Amino acid sequence: TMYGAMLPAQAASTLMRWKVEVKDANNIKVAVPPADTAYFFYRVLDRKPTIADVREPLARNGNSVYQGYWVTLEGTVTAAASDILGGGFGAPPRIYIQDGADGYSALYLRSNSPSAKIRAFSRGDKVRIKGVVIEDFNVTALDSIANTDATLISTGNPLPAPHDGVPADFARQTAGSIFAEPWESMLVE
Repeated sequence: TMYGAMLPAQAASTLMRWKVEVKDANNIKVAVPPADTAYFFYRVLDRKPTIADVREPLARNGNSVYQGYWVTLEGTVTAAASDILGGGFGAPPRIYIQDGADGYSALYLRSNSPSAKIRAFSRGDKVRIKGVVIEDFNVTALDSIANTDATLISTGNPLPAPHDGVPADFARQTAGSIFAEPWESMLVE
């Protein structure tokens, strides 16, 4: 059976921590997440979400805490399908969008469909995308993007300035590394 609950309203930018605990008629308690110190998190916003909101490092492993949630984001295409062709085993081409120069400001758009509208976007296109947040091999992405949920806003926009970094700072880092995670999917030089 499904149950619902309303969380009390909170001020903008508040970090919410929550979990579900249920006791049955025999006083047996079940919790989700199950560990006593484990919680779900989300940030209260009074504006449209940014990519950094979705990628905010609330999980130690670097994964988005919004996995499985639908979100609408805007960004500039920094790599088009023709820039990063699909890999072996039927992997689709990767399309990356970025909405700022600060860490956590980029992610990739994923679609296995050869007729996906996102595959026609070009570098410098500003786009609005609605999709479900996933982690694809520890890389945050939007997936399940319908052609009707991929909107071209404008073309010929300048690309965000690349992050000036040293490859050794993020090469061979583990998922969730504070040295590498902020620059995942972003332009760097």
